[in-house]
Amino acid sequence: MKRPTRFIIAIAILLVPLTLAGCGLSPDKTVANFLDAFKAADSRGMSKYLLGGNASDIEDFDDQDPAVAEVALSIRSKLTYSIQNPAIEGKTATVPVNITSIDMPRLMADLLPQMFSAALAFAFGEDSGESAEELSMRLTMNAINDPNVPMTTTRVNFPLTKERGKWLIVPNDELVVSLANAITGNLADLFGE
Repeated sequence: MKRPTRFIIAIAILLVPLTLAGCGLSPDKTVANFLDAFKAADSRGMSKYLLGGNASDIEDFDDQDPAVAEVALSIRSKLTYSIQNPAIEGKTATVPVNITSIDMPRLMADLLPQMFSAALAFAFGEDSGESAEELSMRLTMNAINDPNVPMTTTRVNFPLTKERGKWLIVPNDELVVSLANAITGNLADLFGE
């Protein structure tokens, strides 16, 4: 091989990594990766897309009570999202996302009469072989896993900032509240929060 060809190859080998290092994910891809990590219960993966990136600020899914973890997994498995066009202005961006999740207020309204009947039967000695808590959890899981479970869609605006060439989600109070509300199917709206 001639010297000029070796020189061009050497330059290309050096420039390609430098070029790629400056190419972070787009704001919408950052949000998609964050939500995918959430659905996979990957706290560490979620933290990679947050400004500050501290995994200790995110609930560790491994520390949950097994029964609660099973319910959370079922709820997350039903969650879908649709990312809309981001608004980018310099080093900030807003990514609107439509999050579809279980309509928990409707689910709870449908579930309460069943739970009340089961509690009465339990109180008056009709022994089903399971505790009141187990019965409640079974009824909840059946309702969540019902293919016709009521769903709702909520828009969440993700604020992002560009730091060192990477788009990162800014986990401010407004985002945390609106995201929690969207994931729980607007349960916070039920309590006026």
